Amino acid sequence: MTKAKKKTSNPGILHFLVSRAFLLNVVLAVVAFLLLVWLTLWGISRYSRHAESQTVPDLTGLVSSDAAALLDRAGLELSVIDSTFQNDVRPMTVISQDPPSGARVKGGRTIYVVVNRKEPPPTEIPYIEVGTSYLSVVEILESRGLKLGNISYRPFQYKDVFIEMRIQGKPGVPKPGTKVAKG
Repeated sequence: MTKAKKKTSNPGILHFLVSRAFLLNVVLAVVAFLLLVWLTLWGISRYSRHAESQTVPDLTGLVSSDAAALLDRAGLELSVIDSTFQNDVRPMTVISQDPPSGARVKGGRTIYVVVNRKEPPPTEIPYIEVGTSYLSVVEILESRGLKLGNISYRPFQYKDVFIEMRIQGKPGVPKPGTKVAKG
């Protein structure tokens, strides 16, 4: 007895791809995908407040407390990230800022500033040998951030040379390495 092979009717993959159930599922998947993309973009736009921005005011030259008040009124924050010392600038005055003035930022953004120190940083008194020329002494002192004060001339065998140093007019030669305020 031989078994006869039974023919099965297989409509094929092509028939399935054009079936109503498959096409309905594809349309639903595309609609769901587009809806998900739209919701994501809408949510990001809403969360990041994409259309809202304001101009950063110029803070340079303002005392840090005044700069903080100005930023507070504008809905921005102030953060002092560094300090440096400049003789010709008032203490706690804003020297630089990031982002710069005129930049467009969102509300609540932190503006980072560098301010002038309240007190000059200390520096060491350099060793200056007796007989060093006046110009060399000026260069050595200025390179350490020190200002040359009153100059007094005394009789000496050479002209315009270093004989003695005083700090704030006090007598006695300070030892090299002694810490003093810059300026």
